[in-house]
Amino acid sequence: MFSNNTVLLLCNSIAGCTKQKGCLNRSQFDKLYINSGSPMPNHEIMKGSKFDQICLCKYSAKSSVTVNDLDITLFNDIVQHCCSSQINFAWRKSIKDVRNFLAHAGTGYVNKQDFDDNWKTLNTATLGFAGEIGKVCEKCFRLKLYGYGVVQQMN
Repeated sequence: MFSNNTVLLLCNSIAGCTKQKGCLNRSQFDKLYINSGSPMPNHEIMKGSKFDQICLCKYSAKSSVTVNDLDITLFNDIVQHCCSSQINFAWRKSIKDVRNFLAHAGTGYVNKQDFDDNWKTLNTATLGFAGEIGKVCEKCFRLKLYGYGVVQQMN
């Protein structure tokens, strides 16, 4: 799963593993997984003081992680590499572009027109993205954006 030169082994069975390069850096991986024990023999290879090969067999997903724990970069990496390729890239790009615009606004403030434009872009992209995942997801996003009363009026 690491995006550097480390190869990650995904244990498919006791008989063997498959090699796969991943998409997460170490800090992202550590936000999502916990080391739960020792790997099977020969499942990790070190070159000097660095791991050249790591196996997932010793990691478990953290049950405490929620969507609120994910920053936009980690969320984007997970969606990009784990969700169906049918999910519209344009929605993800729009969300990331708004994030980048706001993160790099020099003073931390934006004028009303920039705010309104970015809010419209973010709103459209978020609901479009959620709608491609499914109607339940879209409804959850609408609740977060507008509140229960407004969503009821929309239905």
